[in-house]
Amino acid sequence: MITQNHIIELLALVTGIIYWPFLKFTKLFWLPFFLAFIVLVELTGRFLPLYLNLDNAIIYNFSIPLEYSFYSYLFCIHATYGLTLFSKISATIIIAVSLISFILIPISIFHHYVLMTGQILIIVCCCLYIYEQFLNPGSISLIKNYFFWIVAGLLLFNLGDFSYTLLFPLIRDQKWDDLGLLFKSVNNSFLFLLYLSYIIAIVTCKRYSNTNG
Repeated sequence: MITQNHIIELLALVTGIIYWPFLKFTKLFWLPFFLAFIVLVELTGRFLPLYLNLDNAIIYNFSIPLEYSFYSYLFCIHATYGLTLFSKISATIIIAVSLISFILIPISIFHHYVLMTGQILIIVCCCLYIYEQFLNPGSISLIKNYFFWIVAGLLLFNLGDFSYTLLFPLIRDQKWDDLGLLFKSVNNSFLFLLYLSYIIAIVTCKRYSNTNG
């Protein structure tokens, strides 16, 4: 069953494919491949429990560290030295926490601490990037800066999702959201904004290619 999340993710992927002849010469070279990976993960995560009655936690335990490492990579290639260094450290921390979780926690249980770690680090990266932009304003406005749109989407998504992730163990143990309605209401809204920000960023990158460099 195709959901609203799948539709906006597919739209972002299609946008990336349409603009690929241009994107392959920019810093967003890997973005369409990342979007394809996310679509594959989401469709697989939907297919396993719905049609095979299997838990999809295993899929997300592998995909989330890769997802947040990619975010760190984006910051690494778009930021100045201070944030570039922090983004590299962030990726290392995410991978380390993920490896420790695989050792200490059964793979069939969702590793929410990995997600929390990634969310916190990317929120910090977003705040540092915005701070750097206001500290050293460039020749173009933030509206014309394609990466600012991605940062805005990441910040809103992770701030919104983090509140649920932080309380996830309690919610799970107390069975307050067995049907996943609370999670869907929070996740769907912010995920829509995140992938809309990818679409805007891709279009902005093409439209203002000369000023973006």
